[in-house]
Amino acid sequence: MGRTKREECDPAIEREFLEALLRLEAGSPTHPDLIARAKAHRLKINFSTVAKEAGRARGLIAVEDSQYVNARKQVLAKMRPATPETSSVNVIADLRKRVADLERQLAEADSVNATLMLRVHEGAAELQRAKEHVARLRAARDQLQARKDQKLIQFPGST
Repeated sequence: MGRTKREECDPAIEREFLEALLRLEAGSPTHPDLIARAKAHRLKINFSTVAKEAGRARGLIAVEDSQYVNARKQVLAKMRPATPETSSVNVIADLRKRVADLERQLAEADSVNATLMLRVHEGAAELQRAKEHVARLRAARDQLQARKDQKLIQFPGST
């Protein structure tokens, strides 16, 4: 035999739910499991924790047609809805966008690095050509100096 729709609520049970909600809000539950969660900073307000703290079945306040309307409304008001930033689908989508952006940045950096490496190699080749040109010019200068020295007339008594 199921319960009829909108049975009368027991004020004592509703009070237990509301007191449990107040204890959870204050961060001072009495249920051992919830005490451990509170110490670990993992205590959340939802139908399950409020019911556990009150020592009652979750279904009494979790169902839409709950007979404990006031307690249900207050728990709903205190529950943190899943924000768009924290839903797993959105987090995964954001992470995929971030990965794509980082991959694009990496490809761009690789391209810039390749261009810079090419310039370094070109600069090294140009430097080598310049050194060889300087060496040829010095050799030509030395040859000209040697010819000038040979053409100079030595006067007696000069050394």
